[in-house]
Amino acid sequence: MIRCGRGISVKPRRKMMSVAVAGLLSVSLAACGTAQPAAEPNAQPQQPAAPETSKEAWEVEFDRVYEEAKKEGELIVYGQPGTNREDLMREFEKAYPGIKVKYTGMRSNEASAKLIAEQAQGKFLADIQIEGAEGGFEDAREFIIDPGLKDDSIWHGGFEAGFKALEGSAYEGRYVYGLLASPTIYINNDVIPEGEIKTIEDIIDPKWKGQLLIKDFSRFGQSTSALGGLVHQQGQEYMHKLLENEPILGEDDRQNVQWFLTGRYPIAIGLDTTQLDTFKESGVTAKIQRLRQEKATFYTPFSLGVLKNPPHPNATKVFIHWYFSKEGQEHFVDKLNNYLSRRVDVKEPESPESIPWAQIDIENAMAYYSKEGLEITNWVIEQGKAYKLQMQQK
Repeated sequence: MIRCGRGISVKPRRKMMSVAVAGLLSVSLAACGTAQPAAEPNAQPQQPAAPETSKEAWEVEFDRVYEEAKKEGELIVYGQPGTNREDLMREFEKAYPGIKVKYTGMRSNEASAKLIAEQAQGKFLADIQIEGAEGGFEDAREFIIDPGLKDDSIWHGGFEAGFKALEGSAYEGRYVYGLLASPTIYINNDVIPEGEIKTIEDIIDPKWKGQLLIKDFSRFGQSTSALGGLVHQQGQEYMHKLLENEPILGEDDRQNVQWFLTGRYPIAIGLDTTQLDTFKESGVTAKIQRLRQEKATFYTPFSLGVLKNPPHPNATKVFIHWYFSKEGQEHFVDKLNNYLSRRVDVKEPESPESIPWAQIDIENAMAYYSKEGLEITNWVIEQGKAYKLQMQQK
């Protein structure tokens, strides 16, 4: 007998029926509903758990900016000429589809003249200037969305050092993200045996008169950076003695490297490192000694400037986010080969043209177009103009 209710009574007649009774009991209990708890009168229906978001506020903002950037569709960038710079822009396009980079390569003096003329006419045609050029710039800080990019621990010398390097100069507001320390004096050891020139002071010895090539230093360039570094550490008198050895002034980067590698001028200052790589790849090489100071205190800065009133402000923000990131800076070092990134988590280039961080006086290092660096550089350029005129009159 099975009764539903508060009590349950089971009286099996036979032992062999116990298993069947047990099965019947379970079915009957289910039928009586004793296994189902009574619903509470005030119970509310259970709400589904809210989905957790993994994005921070800046990431949400960045996604919005990227969508707006894709509507803008393009980014206009001015920079130095070279396929390696163009290749760098292609890496950005891969990372952020929908934004096409229109890159124009120009020498710094050409870019400065173009920007100044355009802005004077109220024309704001480009978004970003990479590497050196004068013009009107926005504060690049205002275009950084990711607060992590401002973390001091990821930059050599701290984040703000990238802006402070150019404070008070015509390039203020630009951010220094990379550099090439100087000076480097090149010695062709196929012509001058290794050991004959041991120090920077040795090359002002009159015995080397007529054997020195310097890239034309009557205007900004790799030679003015190298000579600025020499003057910064050795003083102006060193420069005067160097010119007493009557160096030849080379105008063309490719020809300068060719003259050096073939031994016509076995001592050189201001060689174009890209041309050196090109000749090496084509098989024209020499045993090269790179003469340097124990600690470099002068450097060519690689900086990014946001031009006044950028026509594509959202694409500009996306580019800065990528370019200052670890990924962007790794591409910068990989594509340009010779230059250091200021990011501490980016490996140094393997190129012998690059002076490593261990040989740079980070605390006292000066950018050659910083306020103080420009004073030295402009003095060097004036010496270059006077020397060039002197050589032309001979």
